[in-house]
Amino acid sequence: MIEERKRERVKKLEPIQHIERNPGCDFDLGWVEEVHVNRSAVERRASTLPGRRSVKQDWQAAWLLRAITCIDL
Repeated sequence: MIEERKRERVKKLEPIQHIERNPGCDFDLGWVEEVHVNRSAVERRASTLPGRRSVKQDWQAAWLLRAITCIDL
């Protein structure tokens, strides 16, 4: 019974042979050019960052770095 469950789990983990990729879209620089930033609000928010909770342990920093690497820039 246990072996059968293991086999079922492994079947679910088998790689998919073909995944159709997203064709994406053309880059439109107009979106970037239309961005407006409220500079005073950004500066005000940035000034509050030092008072916020800091990263206290190595594993917290590691997870934050991992999250940054997942951001699709």
